[in-house]
Amino acid sequence: MGRVKLNRRFNKPNIEEVIREEDVEMLFDVDAYQKYGFELNHLYGLWVADQALVIIRSGQSRKEEDVTIAHEWGHVIEEYCCSFKSTEKQIEDQAYNIRKKKPHLVQFIRSFYRKEGF
Repeated sequence: MGRVKLNRRFNKPNIEEVIREEDVEMLFDVDAYQKYGFELNHLYGLWVADQALVIIRSGQSRKEEDVTIAHEWGHVIEEYCCSFKSTEKQIEDQAYNIRKKKPHLVQFIRSFYRKEGF
């Protein structure tokens, strides 16, 4: 049930509102390490809620990077727009679904972070 609700809330108006109102930052891992000292180690991405920061591992294929962005932004949307928590499996399934059926949403997210290289 959580996945369906998250799917409905993963949309342009919510993404734009969260970026503008909550000032969510998205960086590649190298930049996040230099700026904040965060390391991903074995992770592809990370949502750091108390810093409003999404970190994406550099060097992934474009497809993997799109899935990672959708996955971490699933956590972001859930944090700010939902009253429930999904499991990691539900978030991961959602990420693949977004990448496949709504790739324009990942490109929309990227459009806010061009200067960071996305």
